[in-house]
Amino acid sequence: MTEESVKNEETDASPLEKKIIRQIEYYFGDVNLPKDKFLNEKMQEDDKWITIECLTTFARLKQLSTDLDEIKNALKKSQSGLLEIHETEYKIRRSENHPLPDHDDPMIRKASKEKTLYMKGFPELFTIDDAQEFFDKQNIKTVFIKLRKDAEKKFKGSLFVEVGTLDEVKLLTDNKELKYGESSLTVMLRDDYFKSKSIEKKDSHKKDNAGHEEKFKLDIKPGAVLHFKGVGEETNREILKELFGQHHQIAWVDFEKGDTEGFIRFQDEHAAQNAIDSVKNANDEKKVIINGVESSVRVLEGEEEENYWKTLRLDLQKRKGVKNNRGRRNNRGGGGDRRGGGRDSKFQGKRKRPWVEKTDDNASTGESKENAEKTEKLSKLDSEN
Repeated sequence: MTEESVKNEETDASPLEKKIIRQIEYYFGDVNLPKDKFLNEKMQEDDKWITIECLTTFARLKQLSTDLDEIKNALKKSQSGLLEIHETEYKIRRSENHPLPDHDDPMIRKASKEKTLYMKGFPELFTIDDAQEFFDKQNIKTVFIKLRKDAEKKFKGSLFVEVGTLDEVKLLTDNKELKYGESSLTVMLRDDYFKSKSIEKKDSHKKDNAGHEEKFKLDIKPGAVLHFKGVGEETNREILKELFGQHHQIAWVDFEKGDTEGFIRFQDEHAAQNAIDSVKNANDEKKVIINGVESSVRVLEGEEEENYWKTLRLDLQKRKGVKNNRGRRNNRGGGGDRRGGGRDSKFQGKRKRPWVEKTDDNASTGESKENAEKTEKLSKLDSEN
């Protein structure tokens, strides 16, 4: 029975016999049989008969009994009429008087949903037998019970149960004092549970987005960005970090090898001018020399600085949105395949820098691996701030 169970009325049956009946009728029940590939294959071999010996290889029944006589005698006490028991041999099959329902029929699916409940408040060591015993005491007929477990297969304290009638649904949902032991139980329709979780998820996304926007605003630091232009050949980010990061911590260097200009963003407010002064004071000429070439360096201010931060914020938000969209596609079972290869065309090429006048020397075509890595690191750094 693992996580699911079927209950029927039994007369003159011991507790063990009731469990045996319930377990085997679950195997042949409306929920399990249509999707049980093994049983369906075995049913093709002998006019739908299944030997009891075969069933005793199933883990759950094996825990209850492997005695063929005990199992057959128990099944004879079932009052459901679901199973036909062979008169002389140890084998059974589903009765032709109980044809399987068409689960593709919208009306049948609708009826099943209307009788399925979500219940929460059960203890950690709760088992399927505990669940069945609980519903037996409530005089509730169950079609199936599914214990909800986490990724480590630990019980989450909640379950789904389909009951026999709408009256039983009402009986459980109207009972506001329903408890298991000393724990009060939450009871709601399965569909209502999923709707509430959907609303919670949307609200959580809204809070996260609001938090990110607020975080971006808080991360804007005045006087923290400098622009440089004119550098020596073979200049790279490591050279720039070593030159400007001796006295002030750098958050990001926006530069690619081969460029003639770029930006350096520092962790602290007003650190850009201090960094420039430190570099100038380190040489007798009081100039900024980048890899052997005198460079033009200035701190971003006013509208230029505002545009820098605005563009940076939009870039990070776009990249965050792309990651979320890819995650949602994967959750829907998609393979994440993007025909044609490569990234989305909207991200081809370097990030645009509308806050600075472009020059022919800084023209760019295509996206380099270095730039892709740079932007990824940029997103990571800002998310950590």
